[in-house]
Amino acid sequence: MKKNNILLVLALWLPTAVFSFSPEDYASAEDTFYIEVESSNKATNYLKDFLLGLLGPSSESIVASVAEQAKERTGVNPLSSEDLLSIGYDPASKMGVTGNFFVNPEGLLETKYVRIYFPAKNSGKLYAYLLQRAKMPDEAGTVPTITEHIKGRLFEIPGETPLFIIKGSDFIAASNSRQGAVSSVEKSKDKITDAEWYVQGKKEFSSEKAVAWLYINPTQYMNAFSVISGSLGSTETPHELSFSSALIRKMQVEVAENIVTTGGYFTLNKSGIVLHFAEKYKDGYLNSSEAAIHKLINPDAPNLSLDSHPGTPLLYLMLKLNFTGYLQFLEESLPEFKKEMERASEKIAEETELDLRKDLLAPIHGNFSMTVAGIPPEKDLQNPNAWNGFLSAGIAKGSSKSYVKLIEKIMAEENAKPENERDFSIKKGKQGKHTLFTITLREKQQPDKSEEELANEELDGLSMDGDGESETEEETEEPAVVKETFAYIIITDTEIIGTTNPTAFARIEKSNESTLTARNFPKSGKYYTAGIIDIGTVVAYAKTSSFSMLIGQYLQMVERIDKLAGYSKIDGDHSISRLELRLKPADK
Repeated sequence: MKKNNILLVLALWLPTAVFSFSPEDYASAEDTFYIEVESSNKATNYLKDFLLGLLGPSSESIVASVAEQAKERTGVNPLSSEDLLSIGYDPASKMGVTGNFFVNPEGLLETKYVRIYFPAKNSGKLYAYLLQRAKMPDEAGTVPTITEHIKGRLFEIPGETPLFIIKGSDFIAASNSRQGAVSSVEKSKDKITDAEWYVQGKKEFSSEKAVAWLYINPTQYMNAFSVISGSLGSTETPHELSFSSALIRKMQVEVAENIVTTGGYFTLNKSGIVLHFAEKYKDGYLNSSEAAIHKLINPDAPNLSLDSHPGTPLLYLMLKLNFTGYLQFLEESLPEFKKEMERASEKIAEETELDLRKDLLAPIHGNFSMTVAGIPPEKDLQNPNAWNGFLSAGIAKGSSKSYVKLIEKIMAEENAKPENERDFSIKKGKQGKHTLFTITLREKQQPDKSEEELANEELDGLSMDGDGESETEEETEEPAVVKETFAYIIITDTEIIGTTNPTAFARIEKSNESTLTARNFPKSGKYYTAGIIDIGTVVAYAKTSSFSMLIGQYLQMVERIDKLAGYSKIDGDHSISRLELRLKPADK
């Protein structure tokens, strides 16, 4: 689609912040999804509140400047109700998007139609405006070939995916096909408002103050999932995934029988941006340990030391999997993976007398956590040991001796080599009451040159003779130096921790603070993924470093950002995923 055409659609789309007026009457119960977007008037207020929180009082002048630029391109200020009314658009009504996908005979997902509905105070006036804008030449001066199939009613904007614009009674609709556009002006016989999945979705999400709400047909949702599994089974080497389709479809059937509705919403305000997605299931289904979802996740896995990291770390990631379930899934799905597991089992049993599955894999709960405490001084950024980074995995109590034995075996083999043939060495010790393995990594490097040596090289370059030969004596290359980097593995009764700073772990282990999820997210529910990035710390660091020049022009846009945070959890009959960009309160 040409740039002018894109601007044409965005001129109507952006004011509503992405979708809806009340095309519920035109959406079908068989549609794959329905998106409803707040009116232009309300969406504009949400946008202005967000920009005020992000940019402060200066946001008004910035918004005015952007709106003026938009008006120069489209003839309309998309944030002005008066301007929108002048072209026939209704800024007080919602707009909407509905789409329908289907599985073709080859098992691939195809688009039947996507329709966008724009509310109109005067649909004839709005249609004329759009047609006039569509005929405008692009930046290269090329006038697009616009075909008006039905005068005053339907026209086509050409492109790889053509766009058809049609006039309705009190709206304008856009679709990806002529048939989709023509049928979009007819009210649906099987109304979406009669569909149980949509009725339940409205109960779940419509009360939220949002810019846009998403409602997904669970049946179609599962069909798409089926296509994904089918595509796995139709790769160039289908035998490698011979069991995956059957396994995934088994889960698909179970979920389809128990899911009630799925969808979410998007909003923005002076506190930040929120993307919220949820699935609601039948009463009690998610509480059953036999539910399909629990074959892959383990929200009941115990918390780790890193989950109670004191203060606010720069980075925090948490994941709770059903580790045994994932291994079973992979072995049933990938025969080659199963063979590799068998070969590894034989080798480990032969060399260590350990059982790979029983001694090393079965004790792993599937709970993993990662933290990075902060940013080191700029001169140490490239030094791994200057970063207080940690990665932890939970293990069953009483199983730690198996992991100690495995590392001791690796240590003995590597340390038995001549020193000049070692890439690394391992030393066993103690970190408090825990076992500590210190891994020394060695890398040969040319020594860094001093400022004086660099200056001499520059002078040598200026003192070349006529033949381009240097008049100085031939330099001899200095011998390489060995650079050492240290990594540490701490094994406790219930955790294996990898770190670059074992001393800092002692402070984390003694923390009496609640978990980071409890400090940053709602207390209800069982979390199985969580992530926090302290963007405020990054910005504060960059402002006082040499990176300040790189972010200078963007400083106003980022210094009010606090954190990027997200999670997934099971909460009653809901599986919820949420992503938030949080802004600092105005008084901070």
